[in-house]
Amino acid sequence: MENLDLFGSLLKEDSKWLQENGSEAVVSEGSTLITSDSNQSSVYFVIKGIFKVLPDSKSSIPIAILGPGEIIGESALVQGESTSATVVAVDQSLVLKINRNTIMQHIEKNPAFGLRLYKGLYKITVERLRNTNRQLSDSYV
Repeated sequence: MENLDLFGSLLKEDSKWLQENGSEAVVSEGSTLITSDSNQSSVYFVIKGIFKVLPDSKSSIPIAILGPGEIIGESALVQGESTSATVVAVDQSLVLKINRNTIMQHIEKNPAFGLRLYKGLYKITVERLRNTNRQLSDSYV
């Protein structure tokens, strides 16, 4: 599953560990994967399908669209706080679900993995921020 590289930050052994310690889950079209302001104990890697990210469960205008290779729930993973958005499957999708505690325990045992993981999350965050800035800039032109 080559989609678990987080912008090239993870090694093959890291991806293998994630696959071995996660479980695949099918998410039906229109199903909510994450609800805003909920306690989230897992992070999801999108294997197949498209998800829309909404600021809350009442909103219908997406603030982002995520697809294969993307990670969902990274804010809750990093901060350990409630989720900041609602994520809904646009079509039938497949994700790899990994428990936050499992990841944190692995980071304690293997700090180099944690460094690579957080480096990848940082790259994703920067890319998403750039996309948001472009969208905002385009809306004011």
